[in-house]
Amino acid sequence: MGLYSLVHAETRFVGAHVVLFWMAILFSVRLASRETRRMAEYLVLAIVVTVLLSVADGTVHAVIAGDPYSAWDQVMVADDLGKTGLIAGDRVAVLGDGNWAYWARLGKLKIVSTVMSSDVPAFWAQTAEEKEKVYRLLGSTGARAVVSVAVPASDVGNGWKRIGATEYYVRWITPGRESTAVPAADHQPDRILSLPSQRFHNLPM
Repeated sequence: MGLYSLVHAETRFVGAHVVLFWMAILFSVRLASRETRRMAEYLVLAIVVTVLLSVADGTVHAVIAGDPYSAWDQVMVADDLGKTGLIAGDRVAVLGDGNWAYWARLGKLKIVSTVMSSDVPAFWAQTAEEKEKVYRLLGSTGARAVVSVAVPASDVGNGWKRIGATEYYVRWITPGRESTAVPAADHQPDRILSLPSQRFHNLPM
């Protein structure tokens, strides 16, 4: 952990090491009498129950209050995309960072192309004709639809539809299932597709 922290560190990485640290200390303790050992077992059980209740309480409140760390919106996006016609195995594109697109995992969808987060503002600033070229380019990777967060008001209605009550929007690229068959040779992993001042990555998943 100490060596890895020199490269990258997050608070969520610490939990497992804290558990191992205290387990090592507890297992190193030797209690003489049977009564003392039983009391220690009850104490450990009480601690475990307290921690579990605390985690459960925090999770419930996060879901109800729509906490930023809640994945409820990801569940709703996955469900609503399924209702609109996307099925497991379908290919999709995303605008922005696809690393946190848990809805794709929940819906068993494959993210095959993306407009990088750094390029999204420039993408929205393009003309309608230029955007159509990008949509066709994303469609050439086999994507049936493109998903984005926080679509500008000027683009809402131009093919973009809000996904339920979430902040996500979807735009169809191929209207029919017969348009989804793309030869495997067309899907080249890590292929960079270029447009003026833009970079579009075809990502394997």
